[in-house]
Amino acid sequence: MEMALISIIRHGETEHNNKKIIQGHLEIPLNKKGREQVKLLAERLSNTHISMILSSDLKRAKQTAEIIKMMHPESPKIAYFDALRERMLGKWEGKPFEEYLLEKKKNNNLEPEGVENTEIFWERINKAKQLIMRMLEEKIKNEKNNAHLVVVSHGGTIRRIITAFLFPQYKEPFPTRIDNASITQIEYLLEPLNYGSVKQNLIIKILNSTCHLEGNITLKEC
Repeated sequence: MEMALISIIRHGETEHNNKKIIQGHLEIPLNKKGREQVKLLAERLSNTHISMILSSDLKRAKQTAEIIKMMHPESPKIAYFDALRERMLGKWEGKPFEEYLLEKKKNNNLEPEGVENTEIFWERINKAKQLIMRMLEEKIKNEKNNAHLVVVSHGGTIRRIITAFLFPQYKEPFPTRIDNASITQIEYLLEPLNYGSVKQNLIIKILNSTCHLEGNITLKEC
């Protein structure tokens, strides 16, 4: 069965992650642990062909993509897109996540004022999905089932990208943890499978995998 591959990676840890502080669109760099996490992730991918790296243009994602690129000097220049950014959380950025949740609870789970509108956020997610598919299809033309896109983004965005790819009828983020420096892989089948009357060509291969953080482990061994 011929298939291409999308590897979706969350950036490494930052001090805001460590302290449970909201980042949103703030330009927060990776901390020492985050840089080490990404080096281990890059080693996991070291024997894997990468057609292209797409990344959020926020610093923590850019630094993650750059470390991966160092292990794959043959891959094209990293392409940065604001569509892959985390959700903008306005005045809550830089504040403890717990305060944001308390405010949301007071508002009957409605988003507090200043947060990126839910519909606008989903529009951006769908734009990111279209971007990823366009880039993948371009690579498939030349590389067929060897095409492999690496996408570096953020936890909230990744959960919604998974939903957009696999459950487009839903408007809630996929209910899973997305850990720092984790990898989620979606296989794109060049010939769709038939499930009754439904044709399916997108399948989750790996979800939120972090086994590489335990040591120098290759993708196959994980």
